[in-house]
Amino acid sequence: MRARTIIPKKSSIEIAFRPFRESNIRAFGEEITSTSWSYLLEHPTVEDMASDFQDSLSRMFHLHFPLVNVKRRSRDKPWITKRILSLIKERQCAFKSNRMAHYRNLRNRVKREVQVQKDHFYSQKVMILRKSNPKSWHQQIRSITGMNKRATSLPGCEMRPIDQANLINGHFARICSQLPPLDISTLQYFLPASQPPPRVEAYQVHQELRKLNASKSCHHDDVPVRLITEFAPELAEPLAMIFNSSLESGIFPDCWKNSDIVPIPKTFPCNSVDLLRLISLTPTFAKVFESFLTKWLYQDIRNKIDKQQFGNIKGSSTSHYMISLIDSILKGFSALQHDESLRSQGITLEIGRAKNINKNPVAEKAVRELEDELLRDDPRGGPVTPLALALATARLNSRIRGVGLSARELWTQRDQFTSEQIPLRDMDVITNQHEKRLSNHGPSMESKAPKRLSSMGESLVHVGDLVYLRSDRTKTQARPRYLVCSVDNDWCNIRKFVGSQLRSTSYRVRRSDCLKVPPGIPTSHPSRPRVSDG
Repeated sequence: MRARTIIPKKSSIEIAFRPFRESNIRAFGEEITSTSWSYLLEHPTVEDMASDFQDSLSRMFHLHFPLVNVKRRSRDKPWITKRILSLIKERQCAFKSNRMAHYRNLRNRVKREVQVQKDHFYSQKVMILRKSNPKSWHQQIRSITGMNKRATSLPGCEMRPIDQANLINGHFARICSQLPPLDISTLQYFLPASQPPPRVEAYQVHQELRKLNASKSCHHDDVPVRLITEFAPELAEPLAMIFNSSLESGIFPDCWKNSDIVPIPKTFPCNSVDLLRLISLTPTFAKVFESFLTKWLYQDIRNKIDKQQFGNIKGSSTSHYMISLIDSILKGFSALQHDESLRSQGITLEIGRAKNINKNPVAEKAVRELEDELLRDDPRGGPVTPLALALATARLNSRIRGVGLSARELWTQRDQFTSEQIPLRDMDVITNQHEKRLSNHGPSMESKAPKRLSSMGESLVHVGDLVYLRSDRTKTQARPRYLVCSVDNDWCNIRKFVGSQLRSTSYRVRRSDCLKVPPGIPTSHPSRPRVSDG
């Protein structure tokens, strides 16, 4: 008895899509251009207007962009098209019927078509990655190699899909159902409005439609954003009528309230409905209408928003919040500079002077060392990758310092080569470092001081003098002038002149950092003589 070999049938999936051919786009444009939307004003309610407009657009879209079903095998390459599959089928039929001349012709056509589609796929999917970020590289490589994302199991996976969807919908609907409905009678102080609602013009709707991003996902009942932006002039007028009718009646159309909800797990594995995050896809025209409402509401409440509000405000971000936070922290440190409770614990805060360009030398030296190490690795410079930054930091931490130990050894108290314990006390290291810096202050000041002042000794700056600061050198404008308000040994307090005004902020600087303004320089610019017409 001969055993039969059964070859498993290749699994295939059926993909449905609507191709955007130029002929279909032209036919859709001809119909939407020839349609008169004035009949929408005959509807008694705005809900009927919006529903009729939405149904008409959907009918035109489904008519001119019919649904096409294509079968694809799971092992098909991404550049395989319907034309290539049909040529392969004809080639196999010619081979089975022993028509070798026709078979060779089809075989060569298949090779040429496959090469054309490979080149097109490379130019569209791979070549563009040279200008993209590493995240796009990773996503496209997973897509090309067929690597699927990790499977996500939502709560209730043992149920039927319809029951699982009802479970998730019921959980999130329960949150809103616990809130009491809006009582219109409580708005008697605001209704009826003292002024009529603002009107939306067709050109304003056209501008908002042109701003839509065609790469974003849209609602399943919506016309694709690509068609909306292309035919924005034709859609602007009916949408303006619907928006104005909605504002006059105070009713938002029900067909624009429905949204597609996609549950996204917050953590993996997701074992509870509470660990789901909802992503909503609202109708496109509802977003356009909401953009007008948002602008008007923001104009009314803009003066009442807290100045420390950074979220949901155009032109602000977390960077602005971090700057504000650091500023408040520094102001808090300034207030604690003379706090007696901290001094009783042996804690002293030393705030850097505003006019001292070297007020944070330790951190600035560390930054310079890191820059030199990065340039030593790549002298041409350029963007710093996380790997290059990690390697440069590791080399700096392993470098032997003036105390005979590296930063890694000071931190771990172990030899970085033999891992043997190093007899070391943190207090001894701190004390030695502090004494070394104190002993270096005098020579450092003398080396950084100007040669002229080092020979003259004490600077001849007194109260009431106009002075410049050496650190204010710039090539774009004249040096600002300061007035000496008080003198305390080697230090003095100065205030800045801006035009003919004296600022209230006082700066504490060294007298050796000041340059006295020569008496021959005028304190203000002389007025230019006028040239007579004669």
